Amino acid sequence: MVADVEVGEIRNRSRLLRQLVDMQYERNDFDLARGKFRVRGDTVEIVPAYEEVAVQIQFFGDEIEKIVEIDPLTGELLAERKSTAIYPAKHFVTTQERLQLG
Repeated sequence: MVADVEVGEIRNRSRLLRQLVDMQYERNDFDLARGKFRVRGDTVEIVPAYEEVAVQIQFFGDEIEKIVEIDPLTGELLAERKSTAIYPAKHFVTTQERLQLG
């Protein structure tokens, strides 16, 4: 289970948020730390559990307009990306279908 995002991709923001929750990320609109994400208008900021920098995904409607790396403490722009892959926040993540089978 990986969330691949790319600039120019058409993706429903709510669907991305649901996917992050399914991958064990915790929404926290105040404290941006590893394994958490926050939402500010059309911008989603995620700190992967395995990174020290945050990934900011900016939407324009349902289109991913921009992906940038930012410092989670200062908000400073570090780099711009064309795409990124977001892996689960925890080691053991399974789909809802597998849970219902077991």
